[in-house]
Amino acid sequence: MKKEIEYGTKIKNLKELTEIFKQRTETQRIINITRSILKNNGKYFIKVSSEVIGSKQYNVISLKEDLLAIGIANKMKTSDELDIEVSKEQFQQIIKMLKMLGFKRVSTFKKIRHEYKIEGLTVTIDEYKEGPYLEIEGSSAAKIKEFIKTIPIQAIQ
Repeated sequence: MKKEIEYGTKIKNLKELTEIFKQRTETQRIINITRSILKNNGKYFIKVSSEVIGSKQYNVISLKEDLLAIGIANKMKTSDELDIEVSKEQFQQIIKMLKMLGFKRVSTFKKIRHEYKIEGLTVTIDEYKEGPYLEIEGSSAAKIKEFIKTIPIQAIQ
């Protein structure tokens, strides 16, 4: 299990940030994601994701620490996370197992993820029906904070 260090916020200036990231990126990709969230009132929740990049589909099961459930909702977070890519057949079987273990689907949604690799960070803008969300992941909170100082984030409170 890895520790995930990330900053996240809803943003107003999608187009401006997208242009900045395109100019600064080492690599870029667009991912169409359909995701369900499963919970069982424990410390962790499950993300069940189908991700399409170009013409290739990936199925990913993720275990993530449920920080919102314990009241941590600030913009900088550190949490445990484990991601496993599985075949389509395994994907369906694992979902059945999780339901048998008491996990219930609490939400399902679609988003378009714009992912950039910049200065050793993974910078994403997720386009949801409700609006865009910026996320910056890296190896340290200090590195993320330094990067944030270089971009004009217009956050929605």
